[in-house]
Amino acid sequence: MSSHEFSEWMAFFRLQPFGEQRKDLRMATLAAVITNVMTRTKDSDPVAEVKDFMPDFEKALDEHQAQEEVPEHEMTWRKIDLVFGALVKKSKTHPASPKKRKARGLGEEKS
Repeated sequence: MSSHEFSEWMAFFRLQPFGEQRKDLRMATLAAVITNVMTRTKDSDPVAEVKDFMPDFEKALDEHQAQEEVPEHEMTWRKIDLVFGALVKKSKTHPASPKKRKARGLGEEKS
């Protein structure tokens, strides 16, 4: 491609943008219109704007890179802790837990 042809394509792009960013803009416009039509019942309801639906890939990439990098085995232990930690908390408040049974006069739990 010659320099002249490239310059013509650049000028055409300024007049009629094309590509993925243009597609995102079209879909964001459509999403904003549909959201406003389907959700606004009063003039005081918030208005959805096109920018609310435009993806911000640079921000998402920055956030992803800024996240703590945790080794896979550490993530596995964290997940296990989340699951079993929640189960332990749940069993302490369960109606059949030893404290609750004793408070209701149902006697001691056999071990």
